[in-house]
Amino acid sequence: MLADVIARISQPLRFPVRALPWRLAGCCAALCALAAAGLPVAQAQAATVTWSIATSANRAGTNTLSSVSCASATSCMAVGFSVQGSAASRALAESWNGKTWSLTKAPPVAGDEDDILTGVSCASATQCMAVGYYGDSGATQILAESWNGKTWSLTGPPNPSSTYDALNGVSCAGVKSCMAVGFANIGSNTVSVTESWNGSSWKVLTSPNPGGSYTLFGGVSCTSTTSCVAVGSQFDGVSEDLTLVESWNGSTWSVVPSPSTGAMNFLAGVSCVSTRCVAAGEVTTADLTTTLIETWKKGGSWKVADSTNPGSTSDEFNGVSCASTTSCVVVGADTSGAVTDTLIETLSGGSWHVTTSPDPSTSYSSLGGVSCVAVGSCAAAGTYQKNVNRETLIESTF
Repeated sequence: MLADVIARISQPLRFPVRALPWRLAGCCAALCALAAAGLPVAQAQAATVTWSIATSANRAGTNTLSSVSCASATSCMAVGFSVQGSAASRALAESWNGKTWSLTKAPPVAGDEDDILTGVSCASATQCMAVGYYGDSGATQILAESWNGKTWSLTGPPNPSSTYDALNGVSCAGVKSCMAVGFANIGSNTVSVTESWNGSSWKVLTSPNPGGSYTLFGGVSCTSTTSCVAVGSQFDGVSEDLTLVESWNGSTWSVVPSPSTGAMNFLAGVSCVSTRCVAAGEVTTADLTTTLIETWKKGGSWKVADSTNPGSTSDEFNGVSCASTTSCVVVGADTSGAVTDTLIETLSGGSWHVTTSPDPSTSYSSLGGVSCVAVGSCAAAGTYQKNVNRETLIESTF
């Protein structure tokens, strides 16, 4: 995931590593808790789910999907970017109507350089919000676009800085209520960014920066207009990157204690349902990157959950989605030597289990995001290597 985030953000825009957001910059986190968090799921449920590759659309050149959001099993939106030759990256979005995935009318270009979408959230079939960043005259600015069921429109969110600003994740609790998170470079520091959407305009919110010189949000999940959880990473002031969790109560953001297990911790995504949340990402210690899953339930604290690492070189989680308090799915990639495969894990029987997922490439296949509308009804989006280019990858259980 960390490698992906770097690929998404620093690759096209050459961000400094510590300024990189979410999966595009290269961070991925594991998912939720197990029995200790009270998230059991029947073995029978996981056993009946089969993931298959869905035919998805591509532009000429290289294509990558970073995030997906489904309002129902017949209405989804996936976003990312495409690159043709040496041209600038362009925002990419495609929709699912229950039968086919097709490119939507290209979102308008915001600047004169790269424009990339990193996250998307759909409150309904006719209301989606996608966020990311774009390059304009050497600066990197925040990008946010809304979908009305037919076309994309720029929504013009404010930029906290004049140098590097980016949004990595968004969550819409309603058609007129979205929360987006990311980062900004203020001077020599990287600080967290949170902005709220009321249906007509964006507002920058104040969020704590416990990491001092480096605080970064990778994802956010809102169960209502007054309840959101954002996750990411923070610098300990010495040599390590720690997990970061903050909660929104409708008026203020506050830091919530969360565990860290290695030298470099990053939570790329979070999914909250009712009184429980699951966050997923990655942790690196001594050049070994492994999956990270943390879970929380109301009245308790965040705890690390056991997760599987099938890759011999590295493993990462890039996205998480919980259909209920007892059913969650995390997606990412596992690498063994020079081969990277898709990685999907499902909570079942009180523990996390690797779920068989297709790998269309013999060299590189990775999933960046997942969205579940019901238990066993999910779609995941990413990219895979095909000849000299990468193409969009969508896998689903629909």
